[in-house]
Amino acid sequence: MILMQKFGSAYIGGDSVVPGATYDFEGPDAPPISLGSTVPGKEIQWILAGGTLIADRNLILNVGWDYLNHFDLVFGKKIVIDGRDYKVRLLRAGREGRLSDWTNLLIVVRDQDFLLNWREAKSLGIDQDKDDPRLKICWGGDQLGRCNYVYFNDQAPNFGWRPVLELPNLNGGATASLTGKGVLIRSRKGTIIEGIVGNNTDYDLSIYGGKIISDNFKPEQEPQFLTFNQDHIVVNRAEILAIHPWDFRLEVTQ
Repeated sequence: MILMQKFGSAYIGGDSVVPGATYDFEGPDAPPISLGSTVPGKEIQWILAGGTLIADRNLILNVGWDYLNHFDLVFGKKIVIDGRDYKVRLLRAGREGRLSDWTNLLIVVRDQDFLLNWREAKSLGIDQDKDDPRLKICWGGDQLGRCNYVYFNDQAPNFGWRPVLELPNLNGGATASLTGKGVLIRSRKGTIIEGIVGNNTDYDLSIYGGKIISDNFKPEQEPQFLTFNQDHIVVNRAEILAIHPWDFRLEVTQ
């Protein structure tokens, strides 16, 4: 199941732009790039992958890594979109025990890679080449599954900004305030559930209208994580990795 939301808009200077806009500026006075409040007709579509929201395309083309870094969009900064808190950054490469953001996207979309609009341009990432720090990682463009590298100061139409949004993690805090609100819950083994929080204790959460997002899920894979009751799912809090706020009104179908 592919879970997507539609909200927020990209801005160049103080002006909102449609996704895929071109950055026709250079030099020290180039206007900033940012994410902000939703402008009708200029909304961004996001795909849930690996517990993050990733734009379904490059939002701005012809922008270099160094410009994005100058605007604090590479390594991560806190932002607010329509009153909701996020952290925005670039795509991240894989590490030991953790897949890259791009690989997580490919796992989610599977044979529907057209949803990523990946042929338009390469999507810039955080990480650098181990031998030459001037080279920055990127994905897409002429290759779907493999990464490539570009110079940090290259600015060309075939390079773009595809932001990643990290959702707040409410796990570990008080959950009484979540009653009646939509959430995404991720288990320590990667299973994702969405639903409305009902009764909750220090030991478990009751999720109503719950759906398991992970494909091919089998209850026996995580017997300690959840149990099914007649009208709700009970989730064992000891097995929860993250609880993210989730607004069902923003969901879109593919």
